[in-house]
Amino acid sequence: MKSPHLILFILTLLTACGGGGSSNSARVCENDNVQSVDTSNGCLRLISSRTIENPRYLWILLHGDRGDSSNGDSSDDFNQIRSDLVTGGSMVVAMIRPGYVDNNSNRSSGPDADRDFDNYTEAVVDTLAAGISILKTHYEPEQVIVVGYSGGAALTALTTSFYPDLIDIAVLAACPCNVPEWRIHRRGFNNWPRSLSPHDYVNEVSTSTPLYAIVGDEDTNTYSQLTIDYIGLLQTAGVMASYEVLTGETHNSIRGSDGLLAFLQRLAED
Repeated sequence: MKSPHLILFILTLLTACGGGGSSNSARVCENDNVQSVDTSNGCLRLISSRTIENPRYLWILLHGDRGDSSNGDSSDDFNQIRSDLVTGGSMVVAMIRPGYVDNNSNRSSGPDADRDFDNYTEAVVDTLAAGISILKTHYEPEQVIVVGYSGGAALTALTTSFYPDLIDIAVLAACPCNVPEWRIHRRGFNNWPRSLSPHDYVNEVSTSTPLYAIVGDEDTNTYSQLTIDYIGLLQTAGVMASYEVLTGETHNSIRGSDGLLAFLQRLAED
């Protein structure tokens, strides 16, 4: 029989390594700004297109709430767009959100993420902001552009509120920007009472940070009015904000759509 002290020691090691979800969760965080960054709240795994010093654009992509920590599909949201954005002086990094894992079992630290539970807490926002700040300091880009899809869009919006000088341009695709209203739409009641909602923090967004939102007119999940209302609140607060509705795009199709890619490429041409 193992001694209680040995059991406690093993549990402590597992906790320090981010939990016992997968074998990769226990490995040391490389903290190389390519495969991962080590924040004060744990390790964030990265999928980097390439590394270049002082890129003109540092694109950081935040996936949605697909699956959970054991599903391994979270990094797929921007697969095609990630490669298409690698042009000229651009560097593209997909950041795996806390508690999620990619198809290669690379798991970011944090409690197991589950789309049936709160995903947009202050701790998650702080961790993502720390990761973005580390990459920004290391690569010294001319501009940091964060593109979030679905839950990643909500977290991008929250980051612009809590850290108003961190992101140069924010793009929200299929954003659930009024979380209580969205959860009522999805479940009949707000089953994410601990999650922060971007619409509550519009007055904290910097008026010098352009914020763009994209939504599909056939999105029955994060339906277009959530985006339209949020952008209206930002505009009232004096933020440079606008939205575009893509015809024929659903919640799932928009993340790899030609319309979203064309919009992002136009940003890089300006």
